Amino acid sequence: SYGVTEAYCGCPIRASMETVIVCRTPQQIPVHFDRHAFNADHVIVCNRIKPHTLFSGDIESGLMKMMLIGLGKHAGAKIYHRTIRNYSFSQIVRDVTAEVLQRCSIVAGLAIVENSYGRTARIEGIRPDQFEAREKVLLKDAARWMPRLPFGEVDVLLIDQIGKNISGAGLDVNVVGRKQLLHQAAADEHPKIRMIGVRDLHAASSGNATGIGLVEFCRSRVLEKMDVRTTRINVLTGGHYTEAMSPLDYDNDGEMVEVMLSQLGLVEPPDARLMWIRDTLHLAEVECATAYLDEARRRDDLEILTDLRPLSFDGQGNLSDQHMEPAVAVDV
Repeated sequence: SYGVTEAYCGCPIRASMETVIVCRTPQQIPVHFDRHAFNADHVIVCNRIKPHTLFSGDIESGLMKMMLIGLGKHAGAKIYHRTIRNYSFSQIVRDVTAEVLQRCSIVAGLAIVENSYGRTARIEGIRPDQFEAREKVLLKDAARWMPRLPFGEVDVLLIDQIGKNISGAGLDVNVVGRKQLLHQAAADEHPKIRMIGVRDLHAASSGNATGIGLVEFCRSRVLEKMDVRTTRINVLTGGHYTEAMSPLDYDNDGEMVEVMLSQLGLVEPPDARLMWIRDTLHLAEVECATAYLDEARRRDDLEILTDLRPLSFDGQGNLSDQHMEPAVAVDV
């Protein structure tokens, strides 16, 4: 469905969920490895290096994780995520990858790092004995280059869409500051967002609404498009079942926004720090409330694109779904 076909690639594709158990770690964790890859003469591991949406450390999402979760398939993902309840992610990833590197014909890795626009910024070929050392360095680059919201304090964040095509967690918790705690930022996390409202589920997510449980409010259409079974399989495999819990839902944007603004205590709606984004992957342009205008004028890293304007609701009480869609590029 993503166009990765044998015709496009010009080679056979062997993909299944079958694994072999190649050994057990010192903690007696079974090490699963893709059956086709295990029978191959050589294996090249490829993945993006980026901050993980659940685990924190000097190794997060990248080549090391791909040797566990990717090549371990569903069976491996289930057991490794279960084991994290007893051992640290750092210990598991190092113990399992040590066995994989020794037993599974890994000959090289291809690491990819993206910039703030979701485009490839660096590609690096890495020898297996350098996976860990280089991944630590590339993770710092990925964290420095990842997209960020322009302001650190937010009362209401409106997000047009969440989805697995946007982030493994539906919305990137590194962007919204909710990696460590549910529904709030930890003391050392930024930004500090009081409430999040989600407007839609991306079609490319195929009904997988993982991450909907991380927000407080949503449009009813998000829950209507949600494939409950698929979503639950995803969150239970990852051991983070709260990501599938349902927020308060409303038929239209106007009702949802009104309710959210009513929960700000003594902050009057015109003074609310409200931001509206397309998703957590595309943050080059952000719609911001008047409360941010003075700071935006003082900062040389921000460009004000429009004059002040009201949130525009249609006859059904909804905001535009096309408001933040990217412009269509035309090759000349």
